[in-house]
Amino acid sequence: MKIAQCTDVRNNIKDYCKYVVENNDVVVITRKDNKNVVLMDFERYNNLLKMEEFYFDKIMEFLGEDTQKEREIKANQILNNKKK
Repeated sequence: MKIAQCTDVRNNIKDYCKYVVENNDVVVITRKDNKNVVLMDFERYNNLLKMEEFYFDKIMEFLGEDTQKEREIKANQILNNKKK
């Protein structure tokens, strides 16, 4: 993982994108008020989304609730608690 200031990334975006893709790594871009962002390869991003969906489905199966809406609410609560 590489850490860079927002202004440096802005001035050198091509280099940072190349680094991310070629090294299969991420860049944490620091910003004011600790509102940082992450630059990552699109394939890696898609894999994260698939993994999140997989675990969401597993949580839904585990809960065994009657309605889809109740399952979504409970799963979102569980996922939000894990992120903290």
